[in-house]
Amino acid sequence: MYYFGPDGKEYKDQFYNNWGNTYYFGPDGARYTDQFYSNWGHTYYFGDGGVRYTNRFYYNWGHTYYFGDGGVRLDNQNKWIDGKLWHFDNQGIGTIIG
Repeated sequence: MYYFGPDGKEYKDQFYNNWGNTYYFGPDGARYTDQFYSNWGHTYYFGDGGVRYTNRFYYNWGHTYYFGDGGVRLDNQNKWIDGKLWHFDNQGIGTIIG
């Protein structure tokens, strides 16, 4: 899927916010869907419909990941989520520690 702004220019290599969600359009103008995006030392995930995961879990490859505020994957940190203390390693893999 591609998007053109009010000025008629195609969105390329940029975020787009609408309908309470954030989307990303890559260098070729295609919307990221079911894929990761890494930049600024952070990793983001854009799921079904291209919506960025924000403050929600992602499950794949037998692991649990969490994308927090701003859609950034939690790496190398602990965080309380829903009354449980989680540890996220340097690859973002989460385990409950308390």
